[in-house]
Amino acid sequence: MATRSFIGIQNKNGSVTGVYCHFDGYLDGVGAILKESYTDVEKIQQLVNLGALSSLGREIGTKHDFDARRYGEIVDSTTAYHRDRGEELQIENYRSADDISTSDAGYEYLYLFTADGWTYKDGRMKGWEKLR
Repeated sequence: MATRSFIGIQNKNGSVTGVYCHFDGYLDGVGAILKESYTDVEKIQQLVNLGALSSLGREIGTKHDFDARRYGEIVDSTTAYHRDRGEELQIENYRSADDISTSDAGYEYLYLFTADGWTYKDGRMKGWEKLR
C-alpha cells in the first residue's frame, strides 16, 4: 500500500516547486531519506526536475527499467514516472507553502526544503515543523 507524499523546494520568491511521490512517504521512509541524502540544493532541484516519483532512493540514479526496484535490481536509485516509464512530466507549482494541502493528490505527508532546511507537515498539523 502506498503512503503518498509531496516533496518540494521553496524558491527565493516564496513559491514552491515540487513533485508527488507514491511510496513510503512516512517520516521513517521519504523523510529519513530526504534528511540524510538530499541536503544540497542542486541535488534537490535535480530530484524535482524528474517530475512525479514512484519511489525515492538515496541517489537520483539514471534511467532504468521502471519495475527494476520491485524485482530487487535497483536498490538506492529513485524511480520516476517520466524518466523511467515515459509518462508525461508532472511538476507542481504553488504560490506559497500555505497553498499546499494534504488533500492535493491524497498526500499523507508534505516535505518542503526551505532556506532553513527540511520541514514537514501531515494532515493533522496546522503548521510546518523541522524535519528531525
